[in-house]
Amino acid sequence: MTNSFTGVVIFDGDCPVCSRTAGVIRRMDDVGIISWGDERAQAFLDAEFDDIPFSLVFADIEGETIYIGEAAARVLSERAGVPSMVSTFLEDHYHTMATALQRTVGSGVDPDPVGGRFELTARKAYESMASRAVSVDSDTEKTIDP
Repeated sequence: MTNSFTGVVIFDGDCPVCSRTAGVIRRMDDVGIISWGDERAQAFLDAEFDDIPFSLVFADIEGETIYIGEAAARVLSERAGVPSMVSTFLEDHYHTMATALQRTVGSGVDPDPVGGRFELTARKAYESMASRAVSVDSDTEKTIDP
């Protein structure tokens, strides 16, 4: 079954703070979320990259673009209606904040220092991943099936 997501956020689902932060997606009905560790997210990332990045990822199917790290933080905050000054701050300090957060929650894994925009070429892998992605209920901030 295909959903109506125009993009999917891949985030560290094992990090409680990251999971809570993914709640900002509630402002974007057309964006789904999926854990970085999900097999379909991994298949998508493997199809797109030689080395799978451990970072925040936003796959925008409409723009046929993959945003990683600070670029993902920026585009997602802009799409969520966050003020430009905050979006710029998130972009400028993403890696430092993400590394500190991972160390604080004791995940033992630092985010990869990779970021930027990449062409989305693995459309079938994207569709498979998007079919498993969920949305976030705007009232409860709990994930719900599409």
